[in-house]
Amino acid sequence: ALKLLPADYWRYTLIYLRPEIRDTNFTWRTLEYAVNEELNNNLGNLVQRILILIKRFFNYKIIRRDPSTELQKELFKMTGDIAKNVEKLYSEMRFQRIPHETMQIVKKANKLINVEKPWEKAKDYPEEAEKTLYTVAHAVKAIAIMLYPIIPKSSRKILRYMGLDDEISWREIFEERKEIIIYKEFKPIFNRIDIEEVKGRLREYRGEKMERIDISYLSKIDMKIGTVEKVERKVGSKKILRIIVDVGGKKVKVLGGLAPYYKPEELVGKKVVVVLNMKPKKIIDETSNAMLLAAIDGRGRVRLLTPDGEVEDGAKIG
Repeated sequence: ALKLLPADYWRYTLIYLRPEIRDTNFTWRTLEYAVNEELNNNLGNLVQRILILIKRFFNYKIIRRDPSTELQKELFKMTGDIAKNVEKLYSEMRFQRIPHETMQIVKKANKLINVEKPWEKAKDYPEEAEKTLYTVAHAVKAIAIMLYPIIPKSSRKILRYMGLDDEISWREIFEERKEIIIYKEFKPIFNRIDIEEVKGRLREYRGEKMERIDISYLSKIDMKIGTVEKVERKVGSKKILRIIVDVGGKKVKVLGGLAPYYKPEELVGKKVVVVLNMKPKKIIDETSNAMLLAAIDGRGRVRLLTPDGEVEDGAKIG
């Protein structure tokens, strides 16, 4: 897991999914959403915005300003209220709710920046711009402390970039600093992930540890060359294609998740390698009777294996 992604990405996702009153399942889609949307687009974007604005318009330093607008007061109150609730959730070991609670503050803080546009006020009304930035910076500090047990490495970075000691206590959430001096060499906290690339690397790692087999094992696999005759998109799925392959006069049906990599018309007429003696597999109320061999390229894309030169349909491999 740690070869694939940073520990904080896994920690956040698994807490986000943590079963409390019913069973839950890990899915790649949830991992992708948790990292790309929650961490990168929401929290990471908020941290980057506040740091850039303080750097650009206030030379890395802002001083304490009391919130004055309704939105500022709402964010300030929400930060304190949610922090008290999060503290209670930790004490009750109800960890799954914590990411959802803290992300409410993140969304409110991003909204405050969008509505009040401190970059427009910074020149003529610097105090007003500073109130917006200080209120958001105070919220970011609180978020980093609240999420510290879940994403410690990322929280330490956020606190350091905010000019704060990463060992500060929980009560710091409710205290207001006289000034905030941000770290001059900050970088994005999170990065988007390509889930297909992650899955591709996982297959590579698993292959490194694959046990050696005797050549007789291959005799159990009925692999033949075939030509794709017909391709349709599977109703109810964005990824699955229904593929009819002619394997030397015998027609077989394959359901495969190739839609993200091939258009149906690109596959028609293509020579492919078919595994014929697969156990039938039901996919969205329809049975797939065979499998096409494919490889994963360096970018995590699926590429079908084809024979070298002209080979007749039904030719046996092995």
